[in-house]
Order: sequence, then C-alpha cells, then structure tokens
Amino acid sequence: MKQPSLVLILRSVALALFVGGSGFYPGRASTPSHAAAALGAGSVLYQADWSHGLDGWGTPPQQPSLVQPPPHDASDWYAAGGLLLSRGAALVSDIAAPYQPGRAGIADYVIETQIQLRAGNYIGISVRREGGDGYAGIVTDMGSGFRAYIWRQDTGELASAPFNPGSAWHAYRLQAQGDTLTFSIDGNALVSANDSRWSSGGWTGLYEFSSQLAVRSFVITGSGATPVKSPPAETPRVAPGGARGHVKFSICGQQKYPLPVQD
Repeated sequence: MKQPSLVLILRSVALALFVGGSGFYPGRASTPSHAAAALGAGSVLYQADWSHGLDGWGTPPQQPSLVQPPPHDASDWYAAGGLLLSRGAALVSDIAAPYQPGRAGIADYVIETQIQLRAGNYIGISVRREGGDGYAGIVTDMGSGFRAYIWRQDTGELASAPFNPGSAWHAYRLQAQGDTLTFSIDGNALVSANDSRWSSGGWTGLYEFSSQLAVRSFVITGSGATPVKSPPAETPRVAPGGARGHVKFSICGQQKYPLPVQD
C-alpha cells in the first residue's frame, strides 16, 4: 500500500490547526493554551508567550482604509525578555492577539493582562473589536486626571472612574458578558456599562498613544463572575447616550479613539 507523503501529512496537520473554528489567524505561529471543546467559565482559551518573540501578535485584521502612513499597524511593538513592549514612537499603534474569539464563535470572554505604563499616559485593551470599531478598556488622562474608561470606538465613553496607574505593574481585567462590559483593576471592579452594539467576539489586543508599555501576561478565558474586592472611591460616571460632549477624538480613517493630553 502506498504510504501518504510527508507533505500531505503536514498539510493535514495545518488544516486541523486553522480550520473548524479554532480562532487563530491562518499562517501565524503561536503557542496557545485554549479550550476547543465545551467552554465553561474560567476555561483558558489563549495564553501569550513572548519568550521567543511576538508569538503571532501583529497588525489587527480587517483594517479599514486608513490615511498614509498607516497609524494602526503593530510596528511600534516588539518582544524582549519575555515581555511585550511598545516603543511609544507612533501616534497610535494597535497590536492584535493571534487568537480571535469571534472566529471561534465565542462572544463572552475575559481578558486578563498585567501592564506597566513606563512613559506616556495611555493604555488600551481591545475587546469585541470588529475592524476599527468595538469596545476597549482604557486608562488615560484626558485633562482632568487619570481615569479608567469603558470605551465604544464609534461614539466614545460609556462609563469611567478615577484610577492613576503611576509606574507600577497592575492587573487589568476586561469582561464581556452579554450586553455588559466590566473593567476591573487589581481585583476591584471599577466601572461597568451596558451596550448591545457589538455582540460577537471579534478580535482582541492592545493599543497605545505615544506611550511606552510593558506587558508580562495576556490571557483570554471563558467569561465568569467579576471579582469585587472594594468599591471605587468615586461613583463611576456613566455617559448618557455614549460619549461626553467635551471628549476629543483622534480620527484616522474610520477609527476613533479618545485623544489623551500630551505633556
């Protein structure tokens, strides 16, 4: 009997990895830890490993047409010493995780990441992103001091509460559960908002505005209960109907982001 060639075997392995709702970008290397079977709260879908490079992280998929030079690619990011780092040289730079929950048919999930703000004033965590739109958990200073925001990319602020990251490491947790988005920091649920515009999983990742970030972990899990250790110092502000009137936007092509105050 004729034995299958090595090429056919390798091709079958590749198809098994990237077809059938795996959630990973075709053609991208990765070292994921993910649950392909029944998904329960706390099931690990993806865990980043930057010990040998970017681990498949790169320019987000399905980008709309942008002005030149493109401001939303991932060229500002690199991996070193097991960390994901941004240079802060670009006005704004997106980087997407190689695992897309939406591609796997998963809408509800949690992002947990540890980030240090080393220079600048902007941390962005993307969730349920569709092209340039979707949601984000943001920490930035827009003129009235640092705050943690739940942000809708096409209209602006959904809710916010005060939080100053300083230069310390912090554990950020962004949960999408049904129509509810919850942004927790260091185990405290700081801000929550309800919105139904984007209900599919989309893609996830990070972005920054002229800021140097260090990221030492990024884990996507099935959505579970949000931990609450203590209430925020101030009642979270919920923006009526979306963005506050005085929030400024940086508009690049079809994408919209809050414009942070530059020192």
